[in-house]
Amino acid sequence: MNMQNHRKNKLLLVFILVLILSFLSGCTSPLEGVEDSEKYKLTILALDWDTEEPISAVVHLSYYGGQEGPGERVFSGYTNLVSGKLTIEDIDIGTYVIFIGRGGFVSKVISLTDSIHHKKITAWLEDGQPETAQARWNIEPVDENQTYAVSFKVTDKAEMPINDALVLFGDKSCHTDNEGKVSFEYPEGTYTFQVDFTPVGDPEGAILYSPISGTVTLDRDKTIIVTLAQQDTEGSSSYLGGESSVEASETVYTNGFELFSFLAAMAAILIYCIWKKRRL
Repeated sequence: MNMQNHRKNKLLLVFILVLILSFLSGCTSPLEGVEDSEKYKLTILALDWDTEEPISAVVHLSYYGGQEGPGERVFSGYTNLVSGKLTIEDIDIGTYVIFIGRGGFVSKVISLTDSIHHKKITAWLEDGQPETAQARWNIEPVDENQTYAVSFKVTDKAEMPINDALVLFGDKSCHTDNEGKVSFEYPEGTYTFQVDFTPVGDPEGAILYSPISGTVTLDRDKTIIVTLAQQDTEGSSSYLGGESSVEASETVYTNGFELFSFLAAMAAILIYCIWKKRRL
């Protein structure tokens, strides 16, 4: 009897050790049976049907159940209010149905079984009643090396171009040309910018403008129209085409194993403590 108890104790300790090591190493659950290279990523962009401006929308991702309807839900969340985006990472290979809701839910079947491991889903949503909800869809692969152009046009209140205005975008800076224009190229993402104009030479009689800053999310080529106001006489400077000064970071969801490992390890420690107490 003592020998059997001793063997059981050893097996229990080994089980606890394996769970703790799996948590500390962040390894993948053997139940998943999917290599990292077979994981998929979805980037969802929700836009208004009419204005094409980013909107906040509810997103559900479920396994596709065919004629029996959607299967188990694997994710629920919201697109970012400013950028309209949400990214779901570490999705297993398979066929899913995505539900996006504004006034009512619309759905689309998504197949994640090919060699394209990052897809962008753009949904133009109507702000209507649930029974009449509609959407336009576009699904495209995401090129991780894709860059987009952001162009600035800087003018005064009279819409005259301002030459030699300093535009800082991301980690780069450049001055505008005679037409008040300057351009940059960056990968997809959210960036801050600042536009300022400092007159060169004698400041006596020089026109001083109020600087302005903001953020812009690059998911396509964009043009930012900046209007600089003269200091103390024309109010505040303004711009069109970017986002507000609120940070426009997108929501990212990772369907990982870390939480399961942590809970399993805690449960194993609790079991060990109970077992130890009973022995005493």
